[in-house]
Amino acid sequence: MIRLEEKKLETFFSHILSSFVSLEMSYRNCTHPENVTYIYLLRRTVVLSNSMEKILERYERCSYAERQSVSPDLDSQGNWTLEYNMLKAKVELLQRNHRHYLGEDLDSVSLKELQNLEQQIDTALKHIRARKNHLMFQSISELQIKERALREQNNMLVKQIKEKEKALAQLALRDQQNDGPNPSSFFSPQPPLPCLNIRYQEEDTEARRNELDLTLEPIYSCHPGCFGT
Repeated sequence: MIRLEEKKLETFFSHILSSFVSLEMSYRNCTHPENVTYIYLLRRTVVLSNSMEKILERYERCSYAERQSVSPDLDSQGNWTLEYNMLKAKVELLQRNHRHYLGEDLDSVSLKELQNLEQQIDTALKHIRARKNHLMFQSISELQIKERALREQNNMLVKQIKEKEKALAQLALRDQQNDGPNPSSFFSPQPPLPCLNIRYQEEDTEARRNELDLTLEPIYSCHPGCFGT
């Protein structure tokens, strides 16, 4: 579009230039300044001069717009190229460092670079261990909090169970009191006391032992000489 406007302006400028040339030739051919032809040519020159100024202003605006439209494209293209090269270099550096951290491609690395790499790895390990210990302590603290919460919950459940058992016992006692004593319980045979049974067994054993002594006493009282041949 801008190229087409430039061609039109060039064509128009050539037409104006030829018009000025013709005006100059006509002016030179005039012998009387008061001549009508001279006045007409003078007016025509003024009109063309005003048109020329407008055309020049228009041309300047078009040229400036073209420069503004072309220049940012060139600048942006240059900026993109520069940024691409910088990013490419950064990516290559990161890839190389990553290989070095993995222990690869160390043949071309100098002693100083190896020492720096070792120091970086040691620093990274310290940070990793510190972070791991922090997470472990945090996990232990959370587990302790959960333990206390479970212990409190357990104590609360035990307390509730005891309260329910106590309430059930009171309810059962109240029911027994409301029902009254059972008459048949007075006539039911009661089991003998254990202490009495033990006493009876001891007396029975003593009596049997006395009977055995009485039975054996005549035998031991006889002299061995009583049994003569």
